[in-house]
Amino acid sequence: MDSTQIYKLIFAGLGIVGAFLTVSRLLDGAWVSALWPLLITAYCGWRLYTMQEET
Repeated sequence: MDSTQIYKLIFAGLGIVGAFLTVSRLLDGAWVSALWPLLITAYCGWRLYTMQEET
């Protein structure tokens, strides 16, 4: 397993955790506290997308 795949796994894991936190906080009605995990999820998705273009 090369380093690119490890970074992809890390970003995917962070994105999944961020998406879970975003949804759970939105369902509780705390939309302001859902912004931070939403930004983390968006960054991880963007980074995974740009990693696909590099390879």
